[in-house]
Amino acid sequence: MTLAELAFACYLYGKLNEYDRPYNWFRDVTEGAPNMDEPEHREALLVLLNRWGCRQFAQEYYEHASKELFSWHTKAFAMLPDKDKNLWDLTPQELNQMGTVFESLVDHIASYKEMDGRSFAIRVGPAAAAKIIFVLRPRAAAPWDDETREGLGFNGSTVSYTSYLRSVKSMIEGIEKTCRRHALVLENLPKMLQRPNSTMPKLIEEYYWVTVSKGCALPKETVFQNWAQWAR
Repeated sequence: MTLAELAFACYLYGKLNEYDRPYNWFRDVTEGAPNMDEPEHREALLVLLNRWGCRQFAQEYYEHASKELFSWHTKAFAMLPDKDKNLWDLTPQELNQMGTVFESLVDHIASYKEMDGRSFAIRVGPAAAAKIIFVLRPRAAAPWDDETREGLGFNGSTVSYTSYLRSVKSMIEGIEKTCRRHALVLENLPKMLQRPNSTMPKLIEEYYWVTVSKGCALPKETVFQNWAQWAR
C-alpha cells in the first residue's frame, strides 16, 4: 500500500458510506472521552454499533447489553493501554493484552432471540468487539468488519485479532517511512487526508473497507501520475 493509495481509499470511504455521521455524533455525546462507567455513554455506544451495522444489539435489550458492557469494562479496563498511546508504540506484551481484552468481550451477551418458544443468547462477536475496543482506544486499536476479516483470512479468534493489529501496525510503519521521505508528520495524516476524526489505525481500516470489503481495485501509480499532469 502506497501513501497515494491510502489517501485515495480514505477519500472514497468518506464518500461511499454514512459511518462518519454516527461516529461524530458519538464523539459529541461523549465529548471525545467515552466512559463505560456512564450509562449514557454505554447507551450511546450501543446506538453507534447499531448504526455501524452491528444488529445483534437489539434495542429492546439495550439495558441488558449495557450491563454486560459495564461488567466487561470493570474487569478489562486495567488491561487497556493508555488512551494516548499509539498502536505502533505498543510492546508485544501490550499487543497480547489487547488480545486478552478482545477475548474477554467477544462472548458477552448482546441480546436474545426467541425461536420456537425458546430463547437463544446472541453474543457480541468479533466484529463488534473490535469496534468497541477501537471506540475506547482509537489510537491503539483498529476496527474490522466481517467482510474485511474474512477477506484478509482472519477467523475472528483472539490470535487472529492480535495478528490483525500487528499487520495494521506494520502497514502504519511502512507509511511512516514514506512520510519521512516527504517531510510529513505521520500523526498529521488524518487531517491532511480530510479525515480529522480518524486515527492512523482507522485509516488502515478505511483502506481495507474500500479494497477488501467492497472489492474496489485502486488505480496504479501511472494513473495517479497522469491525473496529476492533467490537473495542471
